[in-house]
Amino acid sequence: MQSVSKLCAGWANTRGRSNSSFSTDVPLYEGENSITIVALDENDTKSQPSEPIIVSYVADGPELIIDSPEENQEVRGNNGVVAVRGLTDSSADISVNGRWVLVKSDGSFTYEYRLSEGDNEIKIVAEDSAGNQSETTRHVRYSK
Repeated sequence: MQSVSKLCAGWANTRGRSNSSFSTDVPLYEGENSITIVALDENDTKSQPSEPIIVSYVADGPELIIDSPEENQEVRGNNGVVAVRGLTDSSADISVNGRWVLVKSDGSFTYEYRLSEGDNEIKIVAEDSAGNQSETTRHVRYSK
């Protein structure tokens, strides 16, 4: 966890105003960041630090590895179903063409996707808690 409480993130003169606020940019580092605030009064006496606010910063999307289907795979028979299998971060959410898929504690997932006859496009999206996404699209041709 990074602590940015020792950085001078910003200054606002709110003297004489009873309902004051300010905003500033605070540098974030990859992972968890702890941010606290200290106020100064007119005598430059510092307050006790605020309770820390924890902000997580994740720069990249979650890992997404697709084992099945292969790109441009052809499926015949098999009741028009193909297994979409892969691996992602255990805390990520997975969707297959907009349908949510259960991710196991080891990050693996499997979804039985029903194909339409002809060409099918299967979009697999992994999303982490910060909203970062990784995406893969597979094309599968199905014939009875």
